[in-house]
Amino acid sequence: MNTAATESIRLPLDAIPERSPSRRQHLGELLLAPEALFRFNSLLARLRPEAPKVSADQVATLGRWLQALPPSQAEAVLRERLSRAEPLRRMLADGDWDLDPAMRERSNLLLDYLQEVHDLIPDDLPLLGQLDDALLVELAWDSFAAEAADYEHFCQFRAEQRPRGTPAERRLAWETAVLAEAALLQQRRELRARPYIGSEPLQPMIHVS
Repeated sequence: MNTAATESIRLPLDAIPERSPSRRQHLGELLLAPEALFRFNSLLARLRPEAPKVSADQVATLGRWLQALPPSQAEAVLRERLSRAEPLRRMLADGDWDLDPAMRERSNLLLDYLQEVHDLIPDDLPLLGQLDDALLVELAWDSFAAEAADYEHFCQFRAEQRPRGTPAERRLAWETAVLAEAALLQQRRELRARPYIGSEPLQPMIHVS
């Protein structure tokens, strides 16, 4: 499945209501333990403080939605979310990329959770085993998206331009190129916004009597 088709299948987080008076605590045969859910929400708050807390009922509802999809689509939904974390793994190990300590800590926390086998939903549970991992990435991703996009752009620049020097000098070369590109884009926008010089009608140079 191509990326465009995968991205069109959104996790319906806004459509998952809080159910009352009784709320489901099970995902199939799995009990969503309150302590595991508390740990999940605590980690989510550290990764992205403004993210909403998740209830067991919401996770169960999301699991039912996922199971209702054709298997290939359900797997693609999970795979697309989990693949977002790959730039984080690479930039943590990349000596050319100078990560802010807070971003490094958050990235490690997210990746550590994704590597756990027995978290909110055990990874060996068929299809649903990585639902909590994908959900964590989905809800926390706004805190990582800009950094990941910058890193991917830097990697492309480094591969194409092969800047020399120390890691700091290679990073500076990329930043300089980005600023130059932004300045050129702004200049083009300003030129398009100006009235065309020749838009005013020309006055006749010769009068015929």
